[in-house]
Amino acid sequence: MAGDEKLGVPAGAQPWERLPRESSKAFDAFTFYRGTPPATRSIRNCVERYYPASPTLKSKCRLWERWSSRNRWQERVKLWESEQDRQSRAAELAALAEMRTKHLRTATTLQGAGLAALQKYAEEFTKTSGKRRMTIRQAILCILEGAKLERLTRGEPGEIIREDDSLVVEVDWTDGPADS
Repeated sequence: MAGDEKLGVPAGAQPWERLPRESSKAFDAFTFYRGTPPATRSIRNCVERYYPASPTLKSKCRLWERWSSRNRWQERVKLWESEQDRQSRAAELAALAEMRTKHLRTATTLQGAGLAALQKYAEEFTKTSGKRRMTIRQAILCILEGAKLERLTRGEPGEIIREDDSLVVEVDWTDGPADS
């Protein structure tokens, strides 16, 4: 979104940056206004916070209103917020991709540990019934949990549930339902 003739933004610049004919004081006021939360963002509120206990608040409000109108603060703030939202979404997507990669690595490591333990268990079982580091149950659990994590990370369901309409449940209400 670089450059915008309507807002007076030169090519290669962004609308929320200082405009060519915008004074440093006007730009400082704009950045203060832009940084104020939307719920409390108004010229009057910003001026009162920017110049606490100033005896010339009315004239300062009029000055900020002129700057706001001349430099199109409202439009520039909307563009700034859109850009911040875009950057936030991009960072969120990057973090999500990183998380998925980490989870897939963890899932395959868990599966590998479980499979290695299961293999070792099978080898030891045929030789002797000596002590083992991982029980067969633990090895199977590693494989199952690793596979589940891999499915979830790849966007698949964690469990595959088959619906069966033939299941009938009978309830004996001879004693009556339990009181709440």
